[in-house]
Amino acid sequence: MISGLNRQGSDDPPKRLQLDPSVIPAKEIPDFVTSKTLTFFDILGLDGNFIRHTDPDSWQSLEEFRIAKQCVDSLTVVNDRAERAVKLMSDYNSSITTNEEPACGR
Repeated sequence: MISGLNRQGSDDPPKRLQLDPSVIPAKEIPDFVTSKTLTFFDILGLDGNFIRHTDPDSWQSLEEFRIAKQCVDSLTVVNDRAERAVKLMSDYNSSITTNEEPACGR
């Protein structure tokens, strides 16, 4: 993964990776690491310098690593598409429900 940080990443990465299913088993996490991976730390306001300059075996003893790990562990994964679909269906169901009371006040 450390050597992957030296690979130039795209300034405009795809929103979704397009992979040939026959290639997927050959890919590992380090294959997806580029120089742009470090922007993850910038976005979260974390110090990611330990990744380039420190042996991974000693990361556990670094304050920067512990802070970053605590931050990342606290992130929640959100399935945005599923949440949008539920909201869309909820709004749709609300729009088609009818008032069951008679309009004339009978």
